[in-house]
Amino acid sequence: MRSGGVRLGSGQCLAWRSRVTRTVVAVTITTLVGVLPAAGVAVAASSAGKTVELTALVVASSDRQTKAYEAAFKLYEEAHPGVKITTTPIADPLIWQDKVLTMTVGGTPPDIMWLWGINFRNLASTGLLMPLDKYVTADFLKDYYPNAVEASRYEGTLYALPGLVGTLAILENMDIFDERGVAPLARKDTWEDFLAKAQKLTFDRNADGNVDVFGFVWYSFTIRDWMPWIWRNGGDLFDKTRKRFTLGEEPAVHAIQFLAELTNRYKVTPPGSVLYGSPWTYFEDGKAAMYPSGPWSLERGRKFTVDAGPYPIRKNEAVSLDVFYMGVHANTRYPDLAADVVKWVTHTFEGEGALFSSGFGIPAIREYALKYFVNPRTPVQEEVFLFPLEAGDARMLPYVDNWSQIEATLRNAYLPVWQGKDSPENVARAIKSKIESALK
Repeated sequence: MRSGGVRLGSGQCLAWRSRVTRTVVAVTITTLVGVLPAAGVAVAASSAGKTVELTALVVASSDRQTKAYEAAFKLYEEAHPGVKITTTPIADPLIWQDKVLTMTVGGTPPDIMWLWGINFRNLASTGLLMPLDKYVTADFLKDYYPNAVEASRYEGTLYALPGLVGTLAILENMDIFDERGVAPLARKDTWEDFLAKAQKLTFDRNADGNVDVFGFVWYSFTIRDWMPWIWRNGGDLFDKTRKRFTLGEEPAVHAIQFLAELTNRYKVTPPGSVLYGSPWTYFEDGKAAMYPSGPWSLERGRKFTVDAGPYPIRKNEAVSLDVFYMGVHANTRYPDLAADVVKWVTHTFEGEGALFSSGFGIPAIREYALKYFVNPRTPVQEEVFLFPLEAGDARMLPYVDNWSQIEATLRNAYLPVWQGKDSPENVARAIKSKIESALK
C-alpha cells in the first residue's frame, strides 16, 4: 500500500457496484449455493485420500504480501492434510473487485478472499460475502480487537474476520527533531503544542530565503487522513443516522480550518497542491519532519531515524482505522471448509504471524499484536499505533453506499480550502445537498 492509499476512481467504483447488483440478482436466480457440494463432501474426499482444492483471491500490492498470504495458507495445508489452497494475487483493489465479479458470473467464484475495507463494504452490501456468525462464538471473537470485529459486520451480520489492522500515527524524522532541539510528540500534546513544534521544525537550512524543511506534511487526497483531526475536535462527516452531512458544523469547520492554516497562515506545511499530490515524498526525502501514516510505512530503508508519535489531543483521542479482512465467497462450493480456513489463518499464532510478515499491518488479535508488532529491538515506539486500539478510539471511515462518489466530491470541493482560496463553511454549504442526496 502506498503511504497515502490507492486512488480509486469514483466512476469506476460506482460502475462496479452497479454491475455487482445485477450479477447478484442473476446468481440468486440460479441459486448456485444450493446445488453445489457442501464442506462435508470436501472433508469426506479428504479422508478418502483425495485433495480438496480451494481458491483464494487476495489483494496484494507487493511480492512480499503475496508470499505472506501464500505462507499463511501453506501453514493451514500442513495442519490439514488433503487441502490445497491456490492463491491468485491482484495488486489493485478495484481490479480485484472486477475479478471477483467476473469469476462469480463465470460460475467459478473464489472460495476465500483477502480484501480491504472498501471491498468489504461493496461485497457485503451486494451479497457476495458469506455470513460467518454460525461459525464463531463470542469467546472466539473476544480475542480480536473489538473495533476490528465491529468493522467486520454489515447491518449486524458478521461477513468476514479481521486479519490485520492499521491505525494512523505521526511518523517523525528524529534527525530533524534532534537538529532543531524539539522533543518528540507526546500523548499530552495539545494542538497548540503540535503547532509550536511544527514551527520550530520548519526552517531555511541553506539561508537562501526559502523553506527547505517543513514541520509537517499530510495527504489531503484521502478522507481517512482528515478524520483524526475532525473526530478529535468533536466533529464528524455524517450524523449517527448517516443521512445528514455534518462537515459544516462548528467542530468540523474548526478542525478543517486548523489543517488549512498549517499551510496558509503558519506556513509549516507545503502548499495545497503538494498535499493533494505525493506529499509522502517530502518526508521520505528529508524535506518534512512529520508525516501521518499507518504501520505499513514503518519498514523502509531510510537514511534517517524514524519514530512514531501520537496525534495531538483535543476533545478525544480518535484516529482512523483500516481493517484488512479474510472472507468467504457466498457461492463457494465448500462453505464450512472455507470458513475454517478463514478462522484458522486469522485466529492462530501461526496464521497471524504469516499475515504479519507481509509488513502491511498489525495482527488483529490483541495477544499477537503485542508479541509480533511491538519490537523492543527497534527505535520505533510501535505502541503508539496500539494505543487507539487498546482504548477503543480507532474508527473506520463511514463506508456508506455511494462512498466513492461522496469521497470524490469531498476531495474536489475542499481543494480550494487547502489552497487558501475558500472557507470550510462555504464549501460545506455548497455541497451539503449533493452529499445528502447521495446518502438517501
